[in-house]
Amino acid sequence: MIDKLSFFMTPKSILGILKYITYWGIGDMVRSIQKVILVFIYVTAMGIGAEVKLIKPKEAIRLIGREDVLFVSGENSAAFHDDHIVGSINIYLHDICHRDGNGRMVNAPLYDDPKNSEAVLRNRGVKNSHLVVVYDDFHGPHASGLYGYFESLGDENVRLLDGGLEGIRRLDPNQQLYDSLKSKEKKLQLQIEVATKEKRDKKVASFRSDLKSLMAKIDLIKSQLLIKSGDEKSIKKGDFTVDIGEIAVDHLADVDELKRASDDIVKLGDKSKFVIIDGRSMEEIIGEEKLDGVLRGGHIPGSKFIEWKHLTDLKNKKSFKSLEEMQKIFDKVGIKKDKTIYTYSHYGVGRGSHIAMALRLLGYKSVKVYVGGWSEWGNNPRFPLNR
Repeated sequence: MIDKLSFFMTPKSILGILKYITYWGIGDMVRSIQKVILVFIYVTAMGIGAEVKLIKPKEAIRLIGREDVLFVSGENSAAFHDDHIVGSINIYLHDICHRDGNGRMVNAPLYDDPKNSEAVLRNRGVKNSHLVVVYDDFHGPHASGLYGYFESLGDENVRLLDGGLEGIRRLDPNQQLYDSLKSKEKKLQLQIEVATKEKRDKKVASFRSDLKSLMAKIDLIKSQLLIKSGDEKSIKKGDFTVDIGEIAVDHLADVDELKRASDDIVKLGDKSKFVIIDGRSMEEIIGEEKLDGVLRGGHIPGSKFIEWKHLTDLKNKKSFKSLEEMQKIFDKVGIKKDKTIYTYSHYGVGRGSHIAMALRLLGYKSVKVYVGGWSEWGNNPRFPLNR
């Protein structure tokens, strides 16, 4: 009996069953069984510690405009409209996390059901053949969360742009010329204003003629900038396909896993094999600030606190500080590489993802983002909290 069972429970046979469960199963019990099997297979079969693939602006800038490369912004639609890399598409990070009315992640530890994710990405023009470059302004959380999304769907052909669109802006020679011309425009506008007040009509006419010529140059250069404002380019439907056998949840965790880790830390303290890092602001951690109407304020018992922005190089507008600087931050809080580390923020993905990416860049192997975050934990009265 055991031999027959082991034959049917090979990874290959289970994955075949999962394909049908994922695409045709609709019951809560079926989805629960699916989630358990997924976690078992991919954590044991794939291992933990996949490499984070960064791309520097000087490399990324050469890829802009290529048909086989797709730049994807994780910012919200308003931020995308203000500034984005030319040719980009917009997938706002928090729009791809499927939650119910109580903040519970319906398909945890995945962001969403694979079939839904496949449809979303196809509608956004994503193809399996694309090299996907995810980015945000430069701070890192939205790009880190989006990277985790593609990674969880088994897409290994994804890169995180370190420095985001600000890194591209700094390298764009047309941007420097554009900024210089805009400075001249401002000066000319002031000269026109002064000359008008002084009723020097000939000077006004001369300045306006210069301004007209200058504006023509500005419009020409603006059309050639690599950072643009406005809506997305016209999108053709893509062919992105999720291979259920490639789904990877080894860097994601659900609420039940977090509860077990929290209980263990509360019981054993530093002797626990787990660490939980809260990446939110201190106001959120102590419960003074509650985002998006979350029921309760506070933090998960046993958490350590590292606000996400301490890992971003704000001075140089890079998504991450140097490895040495980041290691000192984690060492100060006592984060050891032999632990299983969970990170979270309000939504889990985002600020929590940013901290997880920093840890993985430093060589920490067992790192997981709690995808539900405080939005899920704080809305469920049965989970304990500290303030």
